[in-house]
Amino acid sequence: MVLQAKYNRCMTQIASSLATKTEGRWTVSPEAHPLVRRLRSNGCSQATIAAAIGIPPSTFRDLLDRDDDLKAAYEEGHGAMHDELVSLLMEQARSGNVASAIFLLK
Repeated sequence: MVLQAKYNRCMTQIASSLATKTEGRWTVSPEAHPLVRRLRSNGCSQATIAAAIGIPPSTFRDLLDRDDDLKAAYEEGHGAMHDELVSLLMEQARSGNVASAIFLLK
């Protein structure tokens, strides 16, 4: 329980340095972009990424619409995830896994 509390405090401190609210408007610092990219490349949802940087999911979605650099980091992570999954399916298909081959054709 104590360890979880320390972890939560640590994550709150990290998150607070990644996103700030000024005059009612959230911004995400450029330091958050590698984290967004890595989390998305690992398949994390928008809600999970938002929690990691300390903002509500709806705010993260809004920021993706208005912050081109954040959106680029998110899309790069998504592309990396896609490429890795296709690569894994290709390996399976080449080794004779018919289901993987069929899935790749869809």
